[in-house]
Amino acid sequence: MMNKAKAAAVAVLAAGTAALLRRAGTGQRQADSDRNESRKEPTPTPQEIEFDAIVRAGAAFVGGIKVISTWCFGAEIAVRSRSGRGAWQAHVEYDPGTGHVNAWGTYPASTRLRHFRAELEARLAEAW
Repeated sequence: MMNKAKAAAVAVLAAGTAALLRRAGTGQRQADSDRNESRKEPTPTPQEIEFDAIVRAGAAFVGGIKVISTWCFGAEIAVRSRSGRGAWQAHVEYDPGTGHVNAWGTYPASTRLRHFRAELEARLAEAW
């Protein structure tokens, strides 16, 4: 498995080097669009935007949960401890095929995380 990753990395590096050498040989400058291409984030789909809104609404409903980031149909969250002095991270991921939300983190049996997962599943089932 590691050899495939190394081979892929070498192929990408070789392709980039070949493109730079071709450009250097022709005297062309790298266009601004080429330089910014690697920095561009993919545009989220309407379903991903709706998923983000549902996750944030569910977190606000349950309380004690802060959404750090969402991607595709997954999210990274911070769950405040009962004492309120600390927080721990967890991840949730929605499977559109089954309609099930998987949740894991430092304390997977946490009441807040279980309530958030159940709330998220209910909201997603209602929306989709």
